[in-house]
Amino acid sequence: MNRRVVFTIIGTMVSAIVFWNALAEAVVLYEMWATGASTRAELVDDMGLGILLLVVVPPGTIILSSIMAWGIWRHLKKRQL
Repeated sequence: MNRRVVFTIIGTMVSAIVFWNALAEAVVLYEMWATGASTRAELVDDMGLGILLLVVVPPGTIILSSIMAWGIWRHLKKRQL
C-alpha cells in the first residue's frame, strides 16, 4: 500500500477515537451545566443527555475525522512534490 494511504487511515482512526471522547465529554459537561447537576451521578435519569449523545457525538466524529483525513491526505501530497 501507498505510504500516504496508510498514514491517512491510521490518522483517521486515531482522530476518530479522540474526537469521540472529546465530544462525549463536552456533551456531558454541557448537560451538567444546563441542568445544574454537580456530579455525573445526577444525570442518570436525564433523557436529554442520551439524545444529545446520539445526535451530537456520532455525526460530529464523522465530520471532524473526515476533515482530519482530508488534511492528512493533503499534507502528505504536498510533501511528495
